[in-house]
Amino acid sequence: MCAILLLSSIGVNACAAETEFAVASIRPSDPNGPATRPRTGPMAFFRRASLKDLIGLAYDIERFQIVGGPNWLEQQRYDVDAKTETPASHAEILQMLRSLLQHRFNLKAHSDSQPMAVYALIVEHRREQLLDAAIETPRDGIGAIQVGSSDVRGRGVTMRLLARYLAIELGRPVLNETGLDGHYDFTVSFGDVKPPEDSPESFGSLSFAIKDLGLKLQSKRAAVPVLIIDSAVPPSAN
Repeated sequence: MCAILLLSSIGVNACAAETEFAVASIRPSDPNGPATRPRTGPMAFFRRASLKDLIGLAYDIERFQIVGGPNWLEQQRYDVDAKTETPASHAEILQMLRSLLQHRFNLKAHSDSQPMAVYALIVEHRREQLLDAAIETPRDGIGAIQVGSSDVRGRGVTMRLLARYLAIELGRPVLNETGLDGHYDFTVSFGDVKPPEDSPESFGSLSFAIKDLGLKLQSKRAAVPVLIIDSAVPPSAN
């Protein structure tokens, strides 16, 4: 997913029909079926995913960036199984998913921006806990964040990923204004000190623990890229 709010626009129709799955099946989910994480690759599947979930994945945006649409956009759940004819990159898989949504859900949408209350992620005073990623850490992704019961570990993490994680945790857009463009390793403890009453961070969360990295969240208002859903219909038959 493009970095949270690093999009200047959201490409809705560009190259929409150039890449498609070779085979794709969409069916209503069993409400008692297991929920699994989406998997992409030569075989891509999504379990118990709402259309809103699929849109977020396809256009690499967060839920609060999806505006409008019918009520069932979030309520109805689907299982999607798809296969590529030849090996495909992650970006190509997302393009195929966009095409699938446009063809099978008749999804029509356009990009815009709306003013919202956001947090800006800034560097207050970078501390030694925020290390340049180890040499053996892969540089071809945005890294990984693992949250435990008492600490948070980041490996090869970009500020793009950190901002996205914080946005999900706080339910509000987070702008990466750190100016840091590398990959970083860190381990921070939640500790037993509660945040100030006027702090946006919740106790025991990464959003509070980042103070140990010399990072800070500031409240502000800014124009946020959004995807406005013009129309959608239940999926056509397989």
